[in-house]
Amino acid sequence: MVSFIGVFELFGAGLVILNERLMPNEGFLTVAACYLVIYTIMLQVSVFAQRRLGGTATV
Repeated sequence: MVSFIGVFELFGAGLVILNERLMPNEGFLTVAACYLVIYTIMLQVSVFAQRRLGGTATV
């Protein structure tokens, strides 16, 4: 449920940028960059947790 809220919030922010400034590329590239940052952080947390718990981390 939390991930859907984040997805809709970020996509909504991209739509706001599109509607207010008529710059679809900049708005949605910003949203994509935010997703990339979130993904990278979650990946690093996952790798850290796997190593901490003694599993094998494959990245």
